[in-house]
Amino acid sequence: MKKQLFVISAVLFLFKQTDATSKVLQSSCRDENNNVVSWFAIYKIPKIKDHSNEFIQSGVAYAYILSGSDQGWRLSEKSINDSNSIPGLTLAPLYINSSDGNSQDALYILYNDQPPVGNTSLERGHTKGVVFAEDSGGFWLVHSVPHYPPLPNTTHYTYPHSGLKNGQSYLCITLPPDQLELVGTQLMYNEPHIFANLTSPDLGALYPLLTKAALGSEVKSPPWYHTQILKTESGTNFSSFAKASKFQKDLYSDWVVTVLNVSVLAETWPNGPGRLNSSCQLPFRVENVDSIGLSIVGDPFTSHKDHSKWAVSKTKDEPWVCIGDINRAASQELRGGGTVCVRDASLWEAYFSSVSSVESCSQRTEEHFSPLS
Repeated sequence: MKKQLFVISAVLFLFKQTDATSKVLQSSCRDENNNVVSWFAIYKIPKIKDHSNEFIQSGVAYAYILSGSDQGWRLSEKSINDSNSIPGLTLAPLYINSSDGNSQDALYILYNDQPPVGNTSLERGHTKGVVFAEDSGGFWLVHSVPHYPPLPNTTHYTYPHSGLKNGQSYLCITLPPDQLELVGTQLMYNEPHIFANLTSPDLGALYPLLTKAALGSEVKSPPWYHTQILKTESGTNFSSFAKASKFQKDLYSDWVVTVLNVSVLAETWPNGPGRLNSSCQLPFRVENVDSIGLSIVGDPFTSHKDHSKWAVSKTKDEPWVCIGDINRAASQELRGGGTVCVRDASLWEAYFSSVSSVESCSQRTEEHFSPLS
């Protein structure tokens, strides 16, 4: 009898441990096997109708890089519309929780100046992302996709048809509670258009800044910009740059390069009004990327078909990559937004090697870009 009770107790203990572990790991950046990763970067490939790859033809192909990888861009065999894709698995807690009643144990903020429902915001921050937090931590996903992701009260993850035509960018960071809380301050500078949120009385004491951000709080006094270091459990430092609308300057040329002490090549949407030319002021330049060449895709594609927002340093000695949500345009100097930067040699190599041509400072014309030695 005692032996039977011992076995039952052991089984119950293991069940509780397994259940607790799955809860701890629920809200994290994921790979395609649903394993937790410290971070990932995604390049959603533009729709190329005459391409041999079916997913690229239809605009649902994506390439990715996972933390700890040195393999460069890998083309996924899954559609970005698939719930088993990297973003689908990462965002799954939004849809699992909304259907099973467990969402009261979470805090989330979904923001997009072009929300999946409602009108486009031209006054709030030009910023897009998702924060999902539980008592064990969570993730911050920064992206460039309009009308995305679906509302949490929908049945499952999907990718919008409006996001198929152009290239898009993602950066996801898994963070412990104390670091995830710091994202709240950055969002209050960014002035995001929040289209869905959830706060929790149980998590309010753990995440007071995130709770304030979720409820729409903003920075009320200068300075109108803020840099924050975010450290993952594995020890990787990310530098978050967040500006408010009253900053009224270009994110990259007036701020980011002066902090990182590097010149950068910047890929941001060039199709809107008031695009800024390459900034050629010394000592640090910001040169606009005009075309992108990913070896896994083939021929380069123009930045006019790329809605992603990223920048890469021009020297491998300081291998910085920044992924954000605001464009280099005069109108966007008057809006909140930001970027998140990391110093990582493998990630730098992937982005730097993807630059095919730039708006050169020397002649202010498009030139083939030759990587620095």
